Amino acid sequence: APYPRITSVQKCVRTSDIEEVGNTPRHHTFFEMLGNFSFGDYFKKDAIAWGYEWMTKVVNLPKDRLWMAVYKNDQEAWDIWKNDIGISANHIVKLDEENNFWSAGPTGPCGPCSEIYWDFGKEVGCGKSTCAPGCDCDRFLEIWNLVFMEYNRDEKGKLHPLPNKNVDTGMGLERIAQILQNVPSNFHTDLFAPIYRWAKSQSKGNISTREHERSLRIVSDHARSAVFLLGDAVIPSNSGRGYVLRRILRRAIMHGERLGITGLFLPKIASEIFTLYETAYPEIVIHRNLIEQFLRAEEEHFRETLQDGMQCFKKMTKTLTEGQTFSGAEAFVLHDTYGFPFEMTRELISDIGAVVNEKEFEWALESQRERSRWSAGDLAKSLPAQGVYPPSIFVGYDTLEADANVLDIAKETPWVVLDQTPFYPEGGGQIGDTGILEIGGKQVLIRDTQGNMSGTIYHLVDNPDDVKKGARVHVIVDRARRERIRNHHSATHLLHKALKVILGEHAKQAGSLVAPDRLRFDFSHPKSMTPDEIRKAEKLVNDKIGASLPGSARVIPIDQAREEGAVMMFGEKYGEKVRVMRFGDFSMELCGGTHVHDTEDIGSLKIVSETAIGQGMRRIEAVAGPAVGEYYEARAGEATKDIQKLRDKLEILQTRTGKKFQIFAETHDLTPKKGEWETALQSLVHEKSALTDLVLRVEKEIAVEEIDAARKKLVEALNIRDDIAKFPVAIAELPEISAKTLRACADWARDRVGKGGVLLISRGDGKSALLLAFTKGIASGSTHAGNVLKKMLQSHGGQGGGREDLAQGGLDKALPLRTLIEELKKALS
Repeated sequence: APYPRITSVQKCVRTSDIEEVGNTPRHHTFFEMLGNFSFGDYFKKDAIAWGYEWMTKVVNLPKDRLWMAVYKNDQEAWDIWKNDIGISANHIVKLDEENNFWSAGPTGPCGPCSEIYWDFGKEVGCGKSTCAPGCDCDRFLEIWNLVFMEYNRDEKGKLHPLPNKNVDTGMGLERIAQILQNVPSNFHTDLFAPIYRWAKSQSKGNISTREHERSLRIVSDHARSAVFLLGDAVIPSNSGRGYVLRRILRRAIMHGERLGITGLFLPKIASEIFTLYETAYPEIVIHRNLIEQFLRAEEEHFRETLQDGMQCFKKMTKTLTEGQTFSGAEAFVLHDTYGFPFEMTRELISDIGAVVNEKEFEWALESQRERSRWSAGDLAKSLPAQGVYPPSIFVGYDTLEADANVLDIAKETPWVVLDQTPFYPEGGGQIGDTGILEIGGKQVLIRDTQGNMSGTIYHLVDNPDDVKKGARVHVIVDRARRERIRNHHSATHLLHKALKVILGEHAKQAGSLVAPDRLRFDFSHPKSMTPDEIRKAEKLVNDKIGASLPGSARVIPIDQAREEGAVMMFGEKYGEKVRVMRFGDFSMELCGGTHVHDTEDIGSLKIVSETAIGQGMRRIEAVAGPAVGEYYEARAGEATKDIQKLRDKLEILQTRTGKKFQIFAETHDLTPKKGEWETALQSLVHEKSALTDLVLRVEKEIAVEEIDAARKKLVEALNIRDDIAKFPVAIAELPEISAKTLRACADWARDRVGKGGVLLISRGDGKSALLLAFTKGIASGSTHAGNVLKKMLQSHGGQGGGREDLAQGGLDKALPLRTLIEELKKALS
């Protein structure tokens, strides 16, 4: 520790007891922890004396309202409270290990603790004569925990005294505020009051007083937690801390629904939080726009599925009663299809008084994970277990050829293990190298390279029988392929930094793929990038490529890398020493991959697409180096084909209409020189756009003519009959026309019939297309157009269906009109 004595004010998020939030006046997901620490300096006697002094003389709490709890075997602490401080014995309680013995885990530093409690009075408690600290009622509130770290617990559970005895104390700011402000709950303190009041002012829910209060507390607490998590760059996701945030947000939205709060409310309630905490925590105000964007996007996304999910939940639980068990498989459907966190489903089921089959849910979840793992077809599944072979010596940073000894070969899954290799194994987004293994005058193709956490590198070969254990071989990496991968990997680093510059520091890497033909980069951002942002990012990368920034790699201690500001992937496990890849003063990241020596070697970068891959997550696909020219060439070829298709279509349309339209002359060279691809492609795209507009105009004109002609036929053929159903039915046979024209005719015929039905039959090539429609006053459950038409056609081998008021279908034969009318009568009877 840098000092023997330390005090702290710490932002904390804890969700291990999230179900208690709202049920009690004092549980929170986000809270501020006040602490003081001693590292081998003062210990039990001073910690107890100073804690009591602060309570009674600094904030002036009445002594008779304070109670103390000690670990049942810690007589020393009991004696200090009784003899040194002068606390009455009937205000000191001995509690068991679960309550008053602190440890970080099953082994390691630990020790007894002593807690200071506030007594709210008998009228608040359970009324039992035995009521004291440790009771489950609300009478006693723990406000300060003094932890005496004096032991080390070994693997057998035995306690050994530590050479230095330490103190770690914690007091919740929200709890002491409630006492000092003399309010009924933490939610009524000035740490919460404006947030709570806003939620209450917007609520209209028709729920019980108890449930109303619970939901108000949950919305207030969770909104505050979400703002602080987002302010510390935690992004909603489906794993890790991102899942904790998403779970908090969705629980808040659910309870906002229960309260009847209308519209997107999270950005609005966040405004109260910004105002309340801007002085103490200015970082949340600095990131205000970004926080609001993430809140809005997350709420919009979840609300899209919430209504359908709740309807599904209500159907699933229609017959569920108190004491029953809800299916874990159905809980998984809610999780997988509607995005309901399992904890939220468990809470909803608990409100009914039932329980969820958690084992069944876990089984369904694991089954899905297993299917995903196997569907990926990952060759690495066939790798031997870690530790079977020693770590391989990788020489691929300096050379692409090497002599090596064959340590082993697994012929069932032809992986060759060498003592040293220049082949880079797949990792960090970079795919594995390919190349050649030379042995005894033969060449064996290496078509993939993988590795494991032990550092062993495996080479997948085509002809394992040609490779012998113990043989001396020469291996050669495919140079051209490695260079293209290298270009894309270095471009990825530049792109990562460019996104941080253009979008903000929140744009953090979430995944990547570095291949010979492209790169894929996943990053956190609450909304799609604008065209201008994409152009700026691409330009910044290309400017740095043109600036010829030197690439350099160093292996340094991880603490040094942190101090220098190297970008690290959250959740990655790093050793004591790490490899840092740097490009000038622009980009610095931890990376074990292969890179260019100078950014100029990359050539150029072209962003191909920017899309969403999940809530708050974006994906950029791009090409670099020679792949840029190939991209433009392919696009030019595609555009040329599209233009020819459009011209062919125009010629057909001209034939149908008898009108003459100008065919655009080919004016562009489709094989432009290097460096002119983008200009040529833009010209082709412009030509394609102009031709597309022309085709649409022609098609629209043809459609108008076809509809006019069909309506004239309809006037002649329309026959309104009263003998088919209890309402008039207009019937007409027409020559072959498009489905769109048939629908237009139906709308006209419905206007003519007033209140009734319409049956139109279009004949052509021995087939029949049918349209059945009912007017607004007729369409209902018993006269559902889709169901009626389906019944009409099913006995004749036809198919049909549609909405309540309009349906279409077809037959591969031309049934007589009288037969169709008889089938309509039957279907309506």
